Amino acid sequence: MRAFAVSAMMIAAWSLPTVPALAWDDQGHELIGAIADAMLGNSKAGLQARQILGYGLNSAAKWPDCVRGVRKESSGFKYDGEAPACSEFENPAEVARMIDYARRNWSNCRQPPTDGCHTKYHFADVAMQRNGYSRSFFGTGNDDIVSALQSALLVLQFQPAEPPISIRDKKEALLMIAHFVGDLHQPLHVGAVYLRSDGSLTDPDTPPNQNPATIEKNNATRGGNDILIEGSSSLHAMWDNVPHDWGRNATPELLAKAKAVPLSKAQVDMLAALWAGESVRLSNDAFKGLTFGNRNDQGKWPATADNAFLYRTKLENMQRQQIVKGGARLAELLREIWPEE
Repeated sequence: MRAFAVSAMMIAAWSLPTVPALAWDDQGHELIGAIADAMLGNSKAGLQARQILGYGLNSAAKWPDCVRGVRKESSGFKYDGEAPACSEFENPAEVARMIDYARRNWSNCRQPPTDGCHTKYHFADVAMQRNGYSRSFFGTGNDDIVSALQSALLVLQFQPAEPPISIRDKKEALLMIAHFVGDLHQPLHVGAVYLRSDGSLTDPDTPPNQNPATIEKNNATRGGNDILIEGSSSLHAMWDNVPHDWGRNATPELLAKAKAVPLSKAQVDMLAALWAGESVRLSNDAFKGLTFGNRNDQGKWPATADNAFLYRTKLENMQRQQIVKGGARLAELLREIWPEE
């Protein structure tokens, strides 16, 4: 694995939390929701969303990550999050809603993870070699982010969610949509790199009929969560972490950029797969400029950037672009659901 010298300032720039990534941080999700709120204003879609939620999309966009604070114990389910970003959901009614959602979506998927099936709804793991999203690709399924978003859209249109996903009502559906549209625009939440033990690239779809369990065990980097950039930080967490000085409000600059995002011009039920495919293609660029080393005893691959400054610049440019798109497309999606008469 190639090495290079970096300044103390660049080392600080790489230093990010090593906790499990939450798909943009709360700031990024709040910013996406704030952009959508500003674009919708007092339109029919904006008024409908506020009526259903009781608060703005900027708050709603954080909700599914707050549900991660629900734990299953021998005595039942308990919320123990108490994160500052989730304080607005920590009243009895909202806590009960989080617990109910987690309980219904805890063991209803393939190979339920220890923290509940609802955590799988945040991502897909399509190999970066693909040119889009398809359920025929490895790393997709009826419990991935595209399926979750499509199910939530069905509920808003007075139809039942598709199994195995359980959605109680329109408010729950809108809470999911506000968050998952944001997740869908984080490239490492849909596109993935699959590696051999020596850090070389492999393809889970070629040749066909490879053993899925073997790929998951030996080659999956789980959206970069199992890649350590510069030795300590998860690559996925690095992409989720939004610079603090971007703030949480839809500034005139961001709003102008969001209004310039072209409409997708596709049917509502096609939008999730369309946007997921775009993120798969972007993930190819997200992994460029990185060199991967041998997998360590903890099942992690170390990575270095060929040029740390250029990689950080590319990352922040893409983050800003995708947050703007996420906000614009959240507004677009809700306008499609509730068009002006």
